[in-house]
Amino acid sequence: MARVFTAGFESGDGSEFTSTTGSPLVKGSLSRSGVFGGGFTSLTTGEKSFIKNFAGSDTLNEHYFRFYIKISAYPSVTTLIWALLDSTSNIACQLRLDGAGVVGIYDNTGGLVGATTTLSSGQWYLVEVRHNGGTGTLEWKVDGTVIMTTTTASLANIRDMRIGANMSAGTATTASIAYDDIAINNTTGSVDNGYPGSTPGTRTRPLLNRGLRPHPFSPGLAR
Repeated sequence: MARVFTAGFESGDGSEFTSTTGSPLVKGSLSRSGVFGGGFTSLTTGEKSFIKNFAGSDTLNEHYFRFYIKISAYPSVTTLIWALLDSTSNIACQLRLDGAGVVGIYDNTGGLVGATTTLSSGQWYLVEVRHNGGTGTLEWKVDGTVIMTTTTASLANIRDMRIGANMSAGTATTASIAYDDIAINNTTGSVDNGYPGSTPGTRTRPLLNRGLRPHPFSPGLAR
């Protein structure tokens, strides 16, 4: 198996992640599937993020990343919404969202790589990224459509994934963003060794409040 991490926030408290910064929310109103989703409904200056050490130590090896995002309010200024970092918190790759919904991917020099795309407010999008620091391969997709691909990106070691906003001393305010159904694959094994792909977006009733838990194979849980 090459699936190294999956999170649908069904813990109800973000404990699937290694740590958090700035007290991001985990609540039902942010959910795409299952009971809970993560994110924030308002934003002030300073980072709000969920952090996952998915590799254990710095690596250049190829990884594939998935998350779903719904933007209800755009940020006041451009902000980092997703990033890959090394063990000393140097940013190797990042996605930035501006105040008009335009998203682009940036390499470890902070330079924009290839085309951008615009995410409309009020709907869920599937975002996937391929990162190979050894070959310089960088690609990202939205709802299965490739936005940009290159084999000459300036990339570096990665160990951690952060998802949220205002990483790297960001100053955006007013944003409201939800995340759900996150997954990370590497290239080992014979299955789950490429893009994670889509997952059903079925909401489940809040069974946890009645002392019950969704079945582990429910379509409302991240795969």
